Amino acid sequence: AALAGRSNFELLGRIAVRNRDSGGSGRFDWQQRGAAYTLNFLGPVATRNWRLEVRPGKAVLIEADGAIRLAASAE
Repeated sequence: AALAGRSNFELLGRIAVRNRDSGGSGRFDWQQRGAAYTLNFLGPVATRNWRLEVRPGKAVLIEADGAIRLAASAE
């Protein structure tokens, strides 16, 4: 609710994810600029890092090993 109506903002924080058999934690940095945003995830080991860059009509996921995945949206 604090971000409602804002088109430019940055969120920094920590995240923990768990399923039945495994889990992990890390830091994230979300930068929103209008309809475009960038999400960086930094895991406890460099091999778990990734970056998602989203613009209208284009999404790019850059994995720690340099692999790049392209799509029309983040979904």
